[in-house]
Amino acid sequence: MLCVPTMTAIATNFLNLPFAHQLVDAFKEYSNEYEFTAEGVFRRTIPPACPQCGKQMCHNGSNKYHILGLATIKLGRYHCSKCNQSLQETNIFLDNMKLEISRIFAGLYQVLRYHDVSYEGISDVMEYLIPKSSDTICRRFFDSVASIQLPETSPIQVIHYDEQHPKAGRCQKYRLTLLNGVTHEVIAEEVSDNKSQKAIKSFFKSNLKDVIESSTPVFIVTDQGKGYAELIADVFNGNAIHQYCTFHLNQNIAKEFSRKCQMKDELVKYKLFNIFYNREEELNYLKGVCEEEASISFKDRNEKHEWLKKAKIRFYDFLHEQELSRRRAHKNLGLRTYYESYVIMNELLNNAHSFSPIIQRRLNKIQKGWNHFTAFQRVDDAPATNNAIENYYSTSLKGQSKKQLRTDRGINLHMKLSSMRRSDLIGKPKITFLEVILKLIPFRAAG
Repeated sequence: MLCVPTMTAIATNFLNLPFAHQLVDAFKEYSNEYEFTAEGVFRRTIPPACPQCGKQMCHNGSNKYHILGLATIKLGRYHCSKCNQSLQETNIFLDNMKLEISRIFAGLYQVLRYHDVSYEGISDVMEYLIPKSSDTICRRFFDSVASIQLPETSPIQVIHYDEQHPKAGRCQKYRLTLLNGVTHEVIAEEVSDNKSQKAIKSFFKSNLKDVIESSTPVFIVTDQGKGYAELIADVFNGNAIHQYCTFHLNQNIAKEFSRKCQMKDELVKYKLFNIFYNREEELNYLKGVCEEEASISFKDRNEKHEWLKKAKIRFYDFLHEQELSRRRAHKNLGLRTYYESYVIMNELLNNAHSFSPIIQRRLNKIQKGWNHFTAFQRVDDAPATNNAIENYYSTSLKGQSKKQLRTDRGINLHMKLSSMRRSDLIGKPKITFLEVILKLIPFRAAG
C-alpha cells in the first residue's frame, strides 16, 4: 500500500508493483478522499452520502471503461441499502487521460498536414499507432485548428497587400492578404471568389476599420495592379502613402527581354534596374562586354552566336558571384536615394528615342507612377518591395499546394495552420505518446 499525504491511497498488487511510481504520478492531482484498490478500482475511500435519503452508501463493485483500446479503468459503484439508489464514481480521471491522448494525436495531425501529408497518408501512419479513418482524422484536424485562438497582431504602421491565386477544385479563388510590415504578422486573410475593386475595398474596410476611422497615416505596399492607386486613396481618404513594389517592377522589366537577347539589350535592361537599385557594377561589366563585342569582326552568324552564348554564361557567373558576395557580407542590394533615382530617370527619358517602343512604354509607366515608386525614399525605413508577403506566401501555401486544395475550407484551414506554426502553437507536444503508454501500463495489470 502506497499512501502519500493529501494524495490518493494506492494499493498495488504483484503485477503492477513495478509501476508504483507511474501510479502515483497518474493520481497526484486527486486528494486522499480517493483510493486505487489492488483490483484496479478507482473510488472514494469512504462512500458518499446518498443524494436521495442522505444515508451513507456502500461500495458495490465497479464498471469497466476502455481508454482508446490501450488500457482499462474501473470506476467504483456505490449503493444505498435504504432507498436502493445506485451511483458511479465520476469519470474525471478517464476523461483527463482521453483528452491527453487526443491532444497528442491532434498535434500530430497538424504537423503532418502542415507538411502536406494527405488525410489518407495520416490514416496509414495511424495504422502503426491507433487505427483511425481518414474521415475521423479530417474532422479531428478541423476541430483542433478551429479551436485555436491566434494571438493579436502588433500595432500597424506599414502594411503589405497582395493576392495569391489558389484553386478550389476547378474554380479559381483569390487569397486576399494584409500583412503587418513591421512584425510580418498577418493582419487579415480571406478567400474570395473574385478580386474586383468592390471585393478588395470591402476587405480593406472590414479589417482596417480602426486605422481608417482614426485617420492613422499608413504606408502600404502593393504590386502595380490596375486600380490599386485609386482604391487605396479612396479607402484611406488620402491618408495612405502608397508604394509600388520595385521588385515586381523589375520582374516586369525582365519579362520584356528575351534570355537570348543581345548584350546591348542586357545593358538597357540593367539601366532600367539601376533606377531604384545600385547596379553600377553590372553596368560597368556590361559596358566592357559591349565594347568587346563591337571590336570583334565575326566571320558569320554562327560565330557571333557562339560568342554571345559564352558571354552570357560569363555574365551570369558574374551575377552569381555578386550575389554570393552580398550574402557573405550580410548585405542586400543597395537602394537608390530619391535624388539618384531622379537623375538616372531623367537621363533615360532624355535618351528614350534610342530605345525600342516597348522600353519607351515602360519608361512612361514608371514616369506616370513616379510618386508610388519613390514613396519608400521619402519615409524612413520604409520597404521598397512586397517581398515580406511573397515570402509569407511561399511558406504558408506553396505553389504546388495551392493547386491541390479542393475547397474553400481546405484553403482557409491551411492558411490558419501556417499562422499557428509561426505563432509556435503546433509541433511541440507537452507529453509524448510513449510517455502516455507508460502511464497506462499499470492499468493493464491492475487486477
